[in-house]
Amino acid sequence: MIEKSWQGRFPTKAVNVGDVGLGGNHPIRLQSMTNTSTLNTKETVEQCLRIIEAGADYVRISVPNIKSAENLSEIKKHIREAGYNTPLIADIHYNPKIAIIAARNVEKIRINPGNYGFKATFDRQITTKINYDEELEQIHKNISSLLLVCREYGTAIRIGTNHGSLSPRILYRYGNTAEGMVKAASEYLDIFEDYGFYNTVIALKSSNPIVMIDAYRQMADAMMKRKLRYPMHLGVTEAGARDEGRIRSALGICSLLSDGIGDTIRVSLSEEPENEIFFAKKITKSFEKSYMTNGNRKRHFSEPEKFFIIERIRKKLPDKPFKLPVVISTCDDKKNIQPQNEDESKTQNYPSPDFTYCNKLTKTYSGNLILPYSSLEKQNNPGIFPLFCIEDLNKAKKDKSSLKFVFIKSADIFRKEVKSVLSLKGSVIILETTFETSLMDIIAALHRIYTYGSVPVILKCVTHRDDREQLIVEVSKLYGYMVIEGIINGLWIDSDDTSRSNMNTMLAYSLLQAAGKRITTNQYISCPTCARTSYNLEETIEEVKKLTQHLKGLKIAVMGCVVNGPGEMADADYGLVGSGNGKIHLYKKQQIIKKNVEQKKAVSELVNLIENFEKMKEKGKMI
Repeated sequence: MIEKSWQGRFPTKAVNVGDVGLGGNHPIRLQSMTNTSTLNTKETVEQCLRIIEAGADYVRISVPNIKSAENLSEIKKHIREAGYNTPLIADIHYNPKIAIIAARNVEKIRINPGNYGFKATFDRQITTKINYDEELEQIHKNISSLLLVCREYGTAIRIGTNHGSLSPRILYRYGNTAEGMVKAASEYLDIFEDYGFYNTVIALKSSNPIVMIDAYRQMADAMMKRKLRYPMHLGVTEAGARDEGRIRSALGICSLLSDGIGDTIRVSLSEEPENEIFFAKKITKSFEKSYMTNGNRKRHFSEPEKFFIIERIRKKLPDKPFKLPVVISTCDDKKNIQPQNEDESKTQNYPSPDFTYCNKLTKTYSGNLILPYSSLEKQNNPGIFPLFCIEDLNKAKKDKSSLKFVFIKSADIFRKEVKSVLSLKGSVIILETTFETSLMDIIAALHRIYTYGSVPVILKCVTHRDDREQLIVEVSKLYGYMVIEGIINGLWIDSDDTSRSNMNTMLAYSLLQAAGKRITTNQYISCPTCARTSYNLEETIEEVKKLTQHLKGLKIAVMGCVVNGPGEMADADYGLVGSGNGKIHLYKKQQIIKKNVEQKKAVSELVNLIENFEKMKEKGKMI
């Protein structure tokens, strides 16, 4: 647990990015990134305009070479001629010369501490303290010319640390950790301040939402201790597409915004970039009331001991009878219980819920059922459990069921009967909340429950949302936070329309999987593509999902290029990474198994590779 040394919203200073201010009292800014070739002026400008018209405050463009950097001025000219003054951001890796050219043509550049000023990170071996200090000195030299140019042109810089591309020097001392990410960013901050450069933004991204959240919290705490106030750019890298990508992005971003951290966000989806803005707008909309008052930021939380309270709750959370968070669904008499998303049913197989709530006993359903006590037709049935209202406690005391679910609304948490629930053998609390319930109110309710004793608590929310994306945002914002913190025993996403039960079940399982709390299907890691991607990544992802749906519990990566790909897929079991000119490398963990495979053969060869290794694993022939 971090030491939270700030209260409410993390206070940041304003940074100028062209004419669009970032941090301070400015609203949360939205941005996306083009995936066209930066040398193709027409296509890049057209995509920039679509991103801007979708509502972006900034547009980022990948700059892989000198010619691309030089073409930024032409791209910018056409965008300005179209009537837009939206600031442009250049994404730089490795070459300081590219960064200096770009800094003269755009309002902001992003550099990666893991590879700026060096060749590919894997070419360097840092094994001693002398090497460590020598390379740090080299960074000083590499960055000085860039800072002079940025000061002259008023260009802002984002120090963009990525979990998957930390330098060997950082890995040598800190490992591939959130602490290492913070150290890498902090070193660059120190160098910038040595040169008197302060027009800086910080980012600490990861494809793992848990690592990403931890890194930003550590960074905020470290800056507060040093009285630094640099704004922070939030994002989950390689989040994927469709619901999966949105859930992982929302889980990480919303959790940090709920902490009061974050000044600009980028939702990384393996789709058209304007879709990132549409979804990002729904995230910021859900925080409007808590973040802004009359155009100015306000404190999101008034409770300075939030993390202390969460830690107390976590210590009392029981792991019995549920070792993993459970999922409850509502009975739909007209449909099968197997949850399937209309868009993802062909590529993802989610399990049935652990428990299904029915108003009355029905032959349509099998498995564990929860029935209202008033309609319970069978006693002592091992697969049927009663649900009591808080007014039914006298009846509950006489019931002999192994599990007794007790329904409590968050508004009733101070009733004296709540304490009595804890004395019931086998009791499980169903705590009902709504999207209007504040995060702190839910935490306070859980704290009150665990002040009395220790029983499992399952959060239930009843949603009336017709907008699927908005539902993902709201669920991630409130209930995802509880899952991340590990202070609940399960989820029940309910709806007044029972035909949506399967969708809600899938959402609950996806949220638990994104938080790393329960793995029930394959996890797909994929980047949003950029100018460095030389093959159709979005189509490749769908083909990979389709051909691997028979496999279970694997992490499979589909990455655009070798710049961040091998690092960001560090947690993946298998993956493919673009190597240029339509060729693809196949990986097992971070080891290349096959190089330069033709794109049209890559997916089938990847599937064969996975199946062969998994068969060997089953036979005990490999570790």
